[in-house]
Amino acid sequence: MRLHYLSYQRLPTSRAHGYQIAKMCTAFAQAGAEVTLVHPRYHEIPDGPPEALGQFYGVPAGTFAQHPVPSFASRWRLSHASTPVFWATVLSTGRQHNRYLSAHAREGDIVFTRDFRNLRKLARLRDQLGFRLVVELHNLPQRGAAARAAELAAADLTVPISAALKAAWVAQGMPAERALVEHDAFDTAEFAAAPTRAEARRELGLPQEQFIIGFLGTFSFVAGDKGTGALIDAFARLKDLPTASLHLVGSRDPAQEAAPLQERAAALGIPAERLGIHGRVDRAGVIRWLAAFDVCANALPDTAHSRRASPLKVFEYMAAERPIVVTNLDGTAEVLTDEQNALLVPPGDITALAGALRRLHDDPELARRLATQARQDVEQYTWDQRVARILARVAEL
Repeated sequence: MRLHYLSYQRLPTSRAHGYQIAKMCTAFAQAGAEVTLVHPRYHEIPDGPPEALGQFYGVPAGTFAQHPVPSFASRWRLSHASTPVFWATVLSTGRQHNRYLSAHAREGDIVFTRDFRNLRKLARLRDQLGFRLVVELHNLPQRGAAARAAELAAADLTVPISAALKAAWVAQGMPAERALVEHDAFDTAEFAAAPTRAEARRELGLPQEQFIIGFLGTFSFVAGDKGTGALIDAFARLKDLPTASLHLVGSRDPAQEAAPLQERAAALGIPAERLGIHGRVDRAGVIRWLAAFDVCANALPDTAHSRRASPLKVFEYMAAERPIVVTNLDGTAEVLTDEQNALLVPPGDITALAGALRRLHDDPELARRLATQARQDVEQYTWDQRVARILARVAEL
């Protein structure tokens, strides 16, 4: 079985989508597929040995093949951050994908992508070459959703990452019968090697006696803040807890993002030493920070994107066996249940968010119960199981 994973993403990247792509390619390979990851080359990332991307994501060398293709940005050595350059690069990457498939894909292969911008051409190539087309869905575009849904009808299988996202696409006209909902997942091997809380805190230089509330992930996305401001607002209501501290980990640009958050905290009377703002960390750092936390929090706002999302961090919070406080959004609530494996609070409700955090501080038994149940429940969300279910469905096509 051969699988061609078509990516438009700049790789490697510290953003979650790059990690998700690497883990999916790894799981497909471990399931017996001969996997080739086809992705654009960017001149800002010098070409290195084939194992460089694998090293970045902790993937053993030789697990899957890579086929970097030229892009508009790399050809003319332009910054991909420019909007016109970005879209020109998307178009040129789509053309390179098509050329790659014309040369390498054959009947019975699987073509897998998490991008729906080139579906018409991919469908025509599928009809010519006989491969099976699988499209993973992570969002619903704000404009042109109905047209995209009509194009998705040509896919052999779609994989929306939440039932809420599937429902939104189906409402736009996507066929429901060829859609398989699969949430994101976690890596069992990474968490099997996790340090203890005491070890993690020694390595990070954190006080053992603190009650640490933690957030891990990028601080913002196109739609705005990912809830770090709300966490600071809620933490301000816990100032009477002398050992409590808040650590926000994963800023893409600490020099730019830290200042407004620190100013917000200072205006609320939060002592500077009780708020930590940290930059990006590697995978070992992710596991270490999660192990150091007493509570994992995610205060996503109520946006159309967040409502349908299946945040990767939720599964890692669960795997870390830490009590979780999150906002009650449709996609998240498909995985987490209030009072059973997490505490869910209304989005934007700072009083409820602060109250949930205080409960976990005051009630260690509740915290242990929620954390234990979350760790048990996350066992169904491994990358290997996710891929096995997708391949089983493809085999039925």
